[in-house]
Amino acid sequence: MRSLVFLAGLMGLSAFAGATPIAVNFKNAETPPNSTQVSLPFFASSESDTVFLRFKIPGIGTVGTINTFDITVSLYDDGDRGGETGVIQFALPNGPNLTLGNFGPNLNGFTAGSPDVFTFDLTPDQIAQVFPSIEDGNFRIRIQRNSGSYYVAGGTASIDANLVPEPASLIPAGIGLLLVAVGLHRRRK
Repeated sequence: MRSLVFLAGLMGLSAFAGATPIAVNFKNAETPPNSTQVSLPFFASSESDTVFLRFKIPGIGTVGTINTFDITVSLYDDGDRGGETGVIQFALPNGPNLTLGNFGPNLNGFTAGSPDVFTFDLTPDQIAQVFPSIEDGNFRIRIQRNSGSYYVAGGTASIDANLVPEPASLIPAGIGLLLVAVGLHRRRK
């Protein structure tokens, strides 16, 4: 009986243990200055040199802390044979953007079927910097062309987070704690 009570208590407390992987939703691609939606692949050239990939983290209100934050951006050549350079940044609404990395000097050989995929794993300091800017769950990745021309094929994002329990999920934990307390009380008698 004691082991059953202890097991029930552990099950109730398990709602608080471990991080949860969260698939982040890609919403759309946008160009400045008016967040005009554009289709992917996006042709980055001297006429249109900046594009934002907009994402949304579902259920951001339940995210207590973010443990890992991974971002990918896919680019490929337009066949002009070199000279493509640029920067990929996490766009911050109140302050300078967070530079994730640069690319170039060329994307030769990368095609729509086999793009160059840039992967960024944010550090804990970077996560702490960007987390306050995504209160509504939305964030944008900025791809800025510096030279040449190329295509932005798309991107992905994912996080691993500790969730804040919803009030209804506290009931099993409370029952578990109560059962542990009852078990301990009976054991003392």
